[in-house]
Amino acid sequence: DVDPKTLGQYIGTKDIHGKKVFRGHIVKIKQIIYTNCYREEIEEIREYIGEVVWDQYGWAVAEKIDDGIRYHNLWLWNIEGNNDDTMEIIGNRWDNPEMRVIA
Repeated sequence: DVDPKTLGQYIGTKDIHGKKVFRGHIVKIKQIIYTNCYREEIEEIREYIGEVVWDQYGWAVAEKIDDGIRYHNLWLWNIEGNNDDTMEIIGNRWDNPEMRVIA
């Protein structure tokens, strides 16, 4: 049986393993920041873990930080999966309540 409270909406993208990403998934993001738009030199690699949520502007990953929550908007996320940034599902808010970001 499926508990209707644990159903999340598909956000239109898949993780690095080809699994569909849904609202409520806990994901690990690796984001590569380049020095310019030619992508010749990496300036920084950022990694964070957060919960997939609907923010006022669209899908986002909510990350816990010391003084609150930081939202990383996914509106430019490449749903084809052919960019350098990666998303990996590592859990969900129902099976892993200790990883939950949004109460």
